Amino acid sequence: MMKNILVFLLISFNSLTAQMAFEKQVHIKGVISENRTHDTIVFSNYGIDDKFYENPILISEVKNGKFDLSTNMSYPQLYALSYTSEKGNIVSRGGDFFIDGSTRSIAVASNSGCSDLDGKTFAEYKNNFLPFIVGNETNCQQSTIESIYYRNPNFTQKLLDYTIASPNSFVALWAFIKAINIDGHSILFQSILDAFSDEMKKNKLWKLAKEDLMLVRIKENGKFPELNLKDRQQVGVQLQLPQTKYTLIDYWFYNCRPCLENFPKMKELYTTYKSKGFEIIGISVDRTKNMSKWNDRIDEYELQWTNYWDENGLEAAKDKIFTFPTTYLLDENGRIIGKNLAMNEVEEILKNNL
Repeated sequence: MMKNILVFLLISFNSLTAQMAFEKQVHIKGVISENRTHDTIVFSNYGIDDKFYENPILISEVKNGKFDLSTNMSYPQLYALSYTSEKGNIVSRGGDFFIDGSTRSIAVASNSGCSDLDGKTFAEYKNNFLPFIVGNETNCQQSTIESIYYRNPNFTQKLLDYTIASPNSFVALWAFIKAINIDGHSILFQSILDAFSDEMKKNKLWKLAKEDLMLVRIKENGKFPELNLKDRQQVGVQLQLPQTKYTLIDYWFYNCRPCLENFPKMKELYTTYKSKGFEIIGISVDRTKNMSKWNDRIDEYELQWTNYWDENGLEAAKDKIFTFPTTYLLDENGRIIGKNLAMNEVEEILKNNL
């Protein structure tokens, strides 16, 4: 018995030692160009799941325009910056912050300036990644991965090209994680994941990214899943797709202005093509407290199609649906043939096929 205990302790000690060998204690000295004497600086994960981080939040008191950070880190982490005086209003002040085991200093700029860090990962981001993806972009406020993704329709293809050229890049891996957090599943995302080196595929961050992509149920060119939702009476139901040639799935919430602006055209299409094989299904992600407001909106806009409630958007979050409206056009087999098509594009498909 004693021998077994000793063996167990030895194995546990060796495992801990191996883990600590990969971790590196990081001490960072920071300066702030703004006049902040009584504040706290916060580096946070900014909407990315905590599971990707060893330390989702790094906090330090600001004293005479200076701050200190200490943490343990086994792989590079991506952060956004905020101050507690801003009441949790996280901003990408000075761009994205890549911190790794080689980071020793951070110079935080004012709102209009560009912050700077030392460290290998940030150097790659600044000198290699940004020029490759956006060219000679100089406005760091617009050069965060998220802002580039929204402004560049070819971002995913460029990220694939960059990953093929730099298969050991943690910048590319974090950009991938950001991208699927914005847009869910795509076939190109799977190609990006596969393009990383065998060495990167052994890293915890890559394994978590792969798991995250696999867990998304709404997949490009795949069949739309049978989600667990609620009806207008708050009764739990399972989504059943109608037997029709085309179905438009519309994710929205009661005070989403772009969502509401879509309704007149959607109603027009519904009236014209419902009898010819077109159906719409609305899925609300409203919070529990806004359930009655969602119901009121349906009546106000006289929406005739079936509407379901994804309470607090929990189901949508599983499929990385965080922007609204998000729409999917399905064929008669429930397969996704289009995502976030403009209503005139939907109309063209219906006109040509119905």
